[in-house]
Amino acid sequence: MNKTFTTGRLVILAALLGAVIFGAVNLMASNILRGARIDLTAQKLYSLSSGTQNMLGEIAEPIRFRFFMSSGLTREAPQIAAFASRVRAMLDSYVAASKGKIIIEVIDPKPYSEEEDRAVAFGISPIQSSTGDRLFFGLAATNSTTGKATIGSFSPEREAFLEYDLTRLVA
Repeated sequence: MNKTFTTGRLVILAALLGAVIFGAVNLMASNILRGARIDLTAQKLYSLSSGTQNMLGEIAEPIRFRFFMSSGLTREAPQIAAFASRVRAMLDSYVAASKGKIIIEVIDPKPYSEEEDRAVAFGISPIQSSTGDRLFFGLAATNSTTGKATIGSFSPEREAFLEYDLTRLVA
């Protein structure tokens, strides 16, 4: 018995094949283009200056960024949410430009936890919430020897100086 494909079966087969190809292209692109970035903002908010890129390319020893950001911070202060995502994107840019020399660890210090104690020990300044909890939004950087530097608390008022502050921390 000779079976021929009907138009309906061809459409279904083409749709399934298209979905498989779409998924495969997305998986390959996410792996191949993982570090690729394009900054289309007018002020180049997510691009690093050439001086910063040169400095990050010449880092001699690994640096560990410990980014302390309380999950309740954006709920307590929604105006900080956009700035917080910009800080995170800028930190990711530093990691990408350092060619593996900067490692980032994102820490959400819950009240009365070891993470909160670590934040305080590194000198991260807590922000008091309306419920009395301490919220954190800062960065500690350490190298493999005794080098340690912190940004006690990121402030939206210093947003224009974010790259400067981070580069000074690395230097």
